[in-house]
Amino acid sequence: MTTADPRSLLYRQLDPARAVDLARQALSRCDDGELYLQFTASEMFGFDDGRLKTADYSRDAGFGLRGVSGEMTGFAHANEISEGAIARAAQTLE
Repeated sequence: MTTADPRSLLYRQLDPARAVDLARQALSRCDDGELYLQFTASEMFGFDDGRLKTADYSRDAGFGLRGVSGEMTGFAHANEISEGAIARAAQTLE
């Protein structure tokens, strides 16, 4: 069994270097902040008397962008990890 690089799940539609550039641009006028990327996959199997009765698989991905300026904190998030979604979230910090 081969193990995939977990970063490949986060960066399917967004290059890691581009994610850093987007975060740097979005947070350029902030005192502090972060871009948080998330990917979760889960499987569930339910057995009854040794027989498979239910099976479920789910995947969730998204990001959070937080900017802090003085006493003010701005936060935006989306369920899509893409350049366009991060750029739209960055507009909330302006």
